[in-house]
Amino acid sequence: MFEKSKCSTDKKLANFTKYVRRQHLARFMVQYELFKRQLNIKGSIVECGVHNGGGVMSWAKISSILEPYNYHREIIGFDTFEGFPSITEIDKENSQA
Repeated sequence: MFEKSKCSTDKKLANFTKYVRRQHLARFMVQYELFKRQLNIKGSIVECGVHNGGGVMSWAKISSILEPYNYHREIIGFDTFEGFPSITEIDKENSQA
């Protein structure tokens, strides 16, 4: 649908809810609600495994909307760019599960 639309990319992005999957919009809404819960807590937001950066950028955008003058909260993303390594025998031995 996004590719077939004759609207400009800017117009499509401005109307992103028309094109985005329900699951992706729901994930953003959950991030928004989680962020609101921690507004009065000092600290940073850390995302481990940022993949293409959409999640970490969502945190940054939400932060800029809900606390535009909080220059102390950092949004930090980590990624190996290689995926999650397999569990080793040592991991299995030390497992609490």
